[in-house]
Amino acid sequence: ATSISFDYYIRKTIDLLVNAQAPYTGMNITQPAINVGDIQNKGIDLTISHRTEIADQVGLELTGSFSTYKNEVLKVLDNPKATLSGGGTRLGDVCLTKQGYPISFFYGYQIEGFYNTDAEVAEYLASYSNNIIPAAVGRWRIKDVSGPDGVPDKVINDYDRTMIGDPHPDFQVGLNIALIYKGFDFSGFAFWNQGGDLFN
Repeated sequence: ATSISFDYYIRKTIDLLVNAQAPYTGMNITQPAINVGDIQNKGIDLTISHRTEIADQVGLELTGSFSTYKNEVLKVLDNPKATLSGGGTRLGDVCLTKQGYPISFFYGYQIEGFYNTDAEVAEYLASYSNNIIPAAVGRWRIKDVSGPDGVPDKVINDYDRTMIGDPHPDFQVGLNIALIYKGFDFSGFAFWNQGGDLFN
């Protein structure tokens, strides 16, 4: 016997609760939880199961599953430009939540490679200003993404931080196999998670 289950869903979550972020000039005290915005998950879940008898009193069950979804922040503090940040590092917070993007996407500098020679460093310093990670052989080379006017300006600063990934998977696949003999069963499973970035 074979069975198929398919679900398509749009799930909206409203009035998300997070701890308020204190202003930098405020006192260092515990902040209250506040409602900050709405998110939406849109996706599909597919499951196919098959059960058969492969020998006398020996049954086989196979179940495959596929799942994918898209996450989007619909509203943050009723302000399209508002952001929530976290995951602080020496280069600043690396997780942002902002309207129109996946929740907790990774935010930082794009790396174009490394400086391999002193000549490359000298050529770079002749054209660019970079106080984030000063140019030197063996160090990361940060991409000039933007500036105050929204275009690259040969200055590496906070304007060059951008979305560099998000933790949400592209899709997930699972397979379960079970052998059944009288009152005993032997089972195993495999799971695959495709996509979903990690910050290192």
